[in-house]
Amino acid sequence: MLFRSVTLIVSPQPYLMATGQRNNYVLVDASAGSSNSLDVDSTIVLYTWSGGNGAHDTEIPDPSTMDGGLIELRLDGSFTTGDNISVTPAAGLIRGAADLEINGANSVVFLRALNGNWY
Repeated sequence: MLFRSVTLIVSPQPYLMATGQRNNYVLVDASAGSSNSLDVDSTIVLYTWSGGNGAHDTEIPDPSTMDGGLIELRLDGSFTTGDNISVTPAAGLIRGAADLEINGANSVVFLRALNGNWY
């Protein structure tokens, strides 16, 4: 029996979130009472906190515009007790609710758009 050695050559490919979507890194300087909106190109978000305690509001896209897409929300080490990110979708629900609160230093949340809602 003859065995043949095969060498595989793998070339790196960009990670696609869903058809046509790529990872795009966004920095957000959050503070109490401030807000921002993400578009379909904002797929990785790193939040830093400045100022006193409170909530920063973030609106994420309508999930039907990103069906199958993924958003990664990360809080850095500057968050302390009482610093919160309140996430609200432009349409649909987020994990079965109208909004999602994220808090705690170095927290990470992944959200997947499926059938008009975020999970």
